[in-house]
Amino acid sequence: MSGMIRAIKGKAAYNLDQRLFNHYGFSLDQLMELAGLCVAICSDRTADKGKILICAGPGNNGGDGLVAARHLIHFGRQVDLYYPKRN
Repeated sequence: MSGMIRAIKGKAAYNLDQRLFNHYGFSLDQLMELAGLCVAICSDRTADKGKILICAGPGNNGGDGLVAARHLIHFGRQVDLYYPKRN
């Protein structure tokens, strides 16, 4: 099973977030930074060496995408950012 990517579903992700907030004292900003960094690392390792397109909408998932884009740029990757719904 080495190399397999595993994901958790909605309720488990929600419960994990709640535990990180309430038990460990993480802030929303800290969790968003960690999520975006993880997305950037995985994208950098698995995507072709061309441009990476980030589609980021409103809300926390969109914030994760913006953080991922910033990290990818710091990794030296070319990033196109599509942000269709600005507040």
